[in-house]
Formats: sequence, C-alpha cells, structure tokens
Amino acid sequence: MRLPSPALAVAYALATAATVATASTVVATPAAAQGPVANAARPVSGAVARWQPVVYRVTLTRDQEVMPMRVVVDRIGGVFDVMVLVGSSVSATASVEFDGTELRTDVLTSRGAGKLVLRDDGAGGVAGTLTIGRAVWTITGERSA
Repeated sequence: MRLPSPALAVAYALATAATVATASTVVATPAAAQGPVANAARPVSGAVARWQPVVYRVTLTRDQEVMPMRVVVDRIGGVFDVMVLVGSSVSATASVEFDGTELRTDVLTSRGAGKLVLRDDGAGGVAGTLTIGRAVWTITGERSA
C-alpha cells in the first residue's frame, strides 16, 4: 500500500499496531450515510504552519474513562486533512479551520457528529476537547516523535 505522506504512514502504523477494546465506543467507523467531506484548500500562513503534517498522541478523558487516541494532521496538495484514530478505527473529519494556535474540525463518529478543538502550546503539546452531543471529552497530549 502506498501512502501519500510520512504523517499518514506513521498514523497507519500506529493504528494497526494496537487495538483498544473500549475505543470504538467514542470514535469508530463513520456513519454509513456520511463520508469524508473534502476540505477547502487553505493558504499556509504562520498560524497554519504549526499544523503541518504531524501526528499527536493524545489521551481522551471523561469521568473515569481514559482512552488513547491519535490525531493526524496532514496536508496533501494544499488541502488540510485531519484524521482521528482510536484503536483500529479511523474517523472522518470535515471543515478544518485554523484560528491562531487553535484547530477546529467536525468529526463523524458512531455516536454522531462531533466537534474536535485542539490548541497547540508551541512546545509540542496539545490540549482541547472532543464534543459529541452533550458528552465532552478532555484531550491532552503531545507531538509524536
């Protein structure tokens, strides 16, 4: 299989290397009626440049439940793509937006549509939230080596 970028290759390797049994309860295969939506091409500015191809290893936390997740930010032909990997499942995203140090995107999950918000701390770490309906997951993590 030929992958279009190093970030995707790392994401694929991470996604296929480990499976988390409870992970599919949060972010699983996108709803059958919905698929990935093409993101509009974005010019590369200073704020957007920090989100160049990268894989973040993050942790989702809600109440007593803690799950590992990967967030892959990739740029293919001037178009930004964000993928969310939990266990062996990949979730589609749409409407990738950048605002300073913040990345926002819509996420399609088995629980419905959600909103992913990540803030880059400038030192290789990220923090944010994943909101699906009324459920809000806290995200913390760092850039993968």
